[in-house]
Amino acid sequence: MGCAECELLKSLKFHRHIESLIGIDINESLLQSNQNSLQPLITDYLHRRSRPLKIQLFKGSIDEADSRMMDCDLFSCIEVIEHLYPSVLERVPAAIFQKLRPQAVIISTPNSDFNVLFPEFVGFRHFDHKFEWSRQEFQAWCFSICCLYHYEVEFSGVGDPPANMTYLGHCSQIAIFRRIEKEEEEEREEDEEDDSNEEKEEERLGSPYELIYECEFPYEPDPPTQSERLSNEAEYYLRVLVRRERNRYLEIGGEPTIENGSHENSGLTESPRHRDFIRIELNELLMFPVIQELTNSVTDISEALRQHSSLILSEDSMNAIFYEESSSEEEEEEEEREGAPPSDTPAAVTEEESWD
Repeated sequence: MGCAECELLKSLKFHRHIESLIGIDINESLLQSNQNSLQPLITDYLHRRSRPLKIQLFKGSIDEADSRMMDCDLFSCIEVIEHLYPSVLERVPAAIFQKLRPQAVIISTPNSDFNVLFPEFVGFRHFDHKFEWSRQEFQAWCFSICCLYHYEVEFSGVGDPPANMTYLGHCSQIAIFRRIEKEEEEEREEDEEDDSNEEKEEERLGSPYELIYECEFPYEPDPPTQSERLSNEAEYYLRVLVRRERNRYLEIGGEPTIENGSHENSGLTESPRHRDFIRIELNELLMFPVIQELTNSVTDISEALRQHSSLILSEDSMNAIFYEESSSEEEEEEEEREGAPPSDTPAAVTEEESWD
């Protein structure tokens, strides 16, 4: 809640056991300007998750409950409540703790007791702060929530004071709420009633939030085998080496075609006409740490590529062959040199015809 620049979401998306992340903020332009930082990276496609992950950004107010948030396990309000007007803050506990009832809620806010440590400090720490609570005020607010909505709370903080002034507490104070679970017998009695009331509650709450952004990460429910992982990594780094080879020749003004089909060491029995190729030895892959973690054997790499990849290997399976297609202009020039008409010349047109 109050995700702002989405910094917390950016960190949490790397946790492999999280399946849903939702950011909510009242500032739509702020959400839009940060949404691209949440999308999957190239590495998320190469090293896929074993669980699904959906990230959503909603425009909405913290004092309203949206039925789409009812299945969330954890809510976090990091440095948010001090930005709220008293009338809005008054409605927050009911929206979160009574209507949505997550298993845990984390709330942090500045500790005004700590402000005396800032030299010549007057007022609040931020121009938009409506208040800043002392530890006593914050804890009183938290305990009132526990009494009303059947939660328990523990307190912590970040930003330690000097060793001789620990009585001031942390720079920012943190409350961690946990829902108190009912006794098993009581829970069984209320299960049926809860199931019937859930749909009614969703209808009553509605969906006041506006969806701004949504993305889903690639995942594989069944993790790849060791051989499949080795093949995927080997193919990726082979293409990296090919790209380096092309760039190296282009930088010195040469052509990116490296060898032709008559090369004695290529292991190829023939080379298609008009095509040259780049040959990469598989043992070059062993310099990459990711490959080293999987194997130190070129034979393992070769076997994995033969089983799971469509790459072309030499006859001895110790080299990967990447063909370079000649451009159409080069093909036409060669055909003209050999006396053949260009491939796109109509058969009915001859050199004797004149279009004057």
